[in-house]
Amino acid sequence: KENRRKRIKGRKAEELVMEYEQMRLKALNRLGLAENIEDYSTKYGFGFDILSWNEDGTPRNIEVKASGSNSFIITRNELEKSEKNPYYWIYILNEMKNEVQIKKIKAPSLHNNSQFKLEPKDYYVSFSLEN
Repeated sequence: KENRRKRIKGRKAEELVMEYEQMRLKALNRLGLAENIEDYSTKYGFGFDILSWNEDGTPRNIEVKASGSNSFIITRNELEKSEKNPYYWIYILNEMKNEVQIKKIKAPSLHNNSQFKLEPKDYYVSFSLEN
């Protein structure tokens, strides 16, 4: 149940960010770019959820995180993509009392200890059982 709730919350956050990006680009009078925003959340391996655009037409690869605090979980793939991709953004969406707040981090250097703290939270375990 908890995983299902998180997926629904995450999907809603992605939809809100897509709407936000469309409004942002329309306000900049970049209607063509606003129409070309794409949902990448189901495309495996890209490491981000939304393909949007900067005003100059360069890509804006957005990873969306729904969080009620100043923390979030990031996968190894997302972390690797954030380190290698200068167009990478993380949008942290916080929804409280019908008010939506979006915190944006451009091209994050998540290994920068003065700004971010990375902690190993989960571990992948593979094994072979021999009888």
